[in-house]
Amino acid sequence: MVDKKATVNNISIGFSRFNKNYFIFYVLIGVGFVFSILSPNFLKITNVMTIFRQASIIAVVAAGQFFVLTGGDFDLSVGSAVSLSGVTFAGAMVFYGVAPPIAFLLALAVGLTIGAINGFLVTKIGLPSFIATMATMMSCQGLSNLLTKAAPIVRLPDSIGWIGRGVIGDIRGFNVPYMTIIMVIVYICTFIITEKTNFGRYVFAMGGNPEAAYLSGIDTKKYKISTFLISGGIAALASVMLVSRLAAADPASGSGYEFESITACVIGGTAIKGGKGKIFGVLLGALFLSTLFNGMTLTNVNTFIQQILKGVVLAVAVGADVVKNRKK
Repeated sequence: MVDKKATVNNISIGFSRFNKNYFIFYVLIGVGFVFSILSPNFLKITNVMTIFRQASIIAVVAAGQFFVLTGGDFDLSVGSAVSLSGVTFAGAMVFYGVAPPIAFLLALAVGLTIGAINGFLVTKIGLPSFIATMATMMSCQGLSNLLTKAAPIVRLPDSIGWIGRGVIGDIRGFNVPYMTIIMVIVYICTFIITEKTNFGRYVFAMGGNPEAAYLSGIDTKKYKISTFLISGGIAALASVMLVSRLAAADPASGSGYEFESITACVIGGTAIKGGKGKIFGVLLGALFLSTLFNGMTLTNVNTFIQQILKGVVLAVAVGADVVKNRKK
């Protein structure tokens, strides 16, 4: 016979754990409910798919940021990595006639190189990640502008359009963007790596207590470099998605992604000091940001006010994390 008391207890524990790890889910539902009242177009299938499309790029960037944050560091260079990788991807095709798959590999190489430089500066030189990645952020942004003369690269091949603008199915307005499929694949892979492998456990251990992790035999420098490499590589993937969506490569297109990715992670439950977080919480955080700004656009909220609210959301999220850790 099934022990009903044990079953109820397990359900209660599971519900409590869900509330603890994914509280942002309720905030997301609440924000969606408010905007559904304020705008009749908010819950239309086309707009819901637009929200997912808008969330896809920042969610992918945030997945890479998640590795770095849980390892106890920051990566402020992800936005500039998106810009420089995107410029490389588009420039290789437009100016040199490189095939899209090869151009993607070149963009990936740029992202990985940026990650490697960040890892080297942090582990070998000993710079704080905040300073190291800020330095690469400024350098990459300057290089993007230098290569393009601060002008967007246009006239991209039509063959890459499906990545950012293509959809699967089209039944009564319901369709799933390919970018959303890519986002889901990235998050499934990230979940497996962080939750089911020794690599993920070592990164969490390194972020929670780096000294204890080192004394227990974990090569913290190697894993720290690995987190930056992953972040740079995923930023390159996001750049290809963005270039395809815009049908252009703007050297300033990645601006702001560093802060939005950190915000998505923190409001999704990732500890700002590392060692704690759930990747699907990050996904919910990215969806929350996309929902919030999509709803404000539909209700004609001033763009500058939206920028102010980005800062407010980041401050509140980080402040809540600090207060929570202080209480513990």
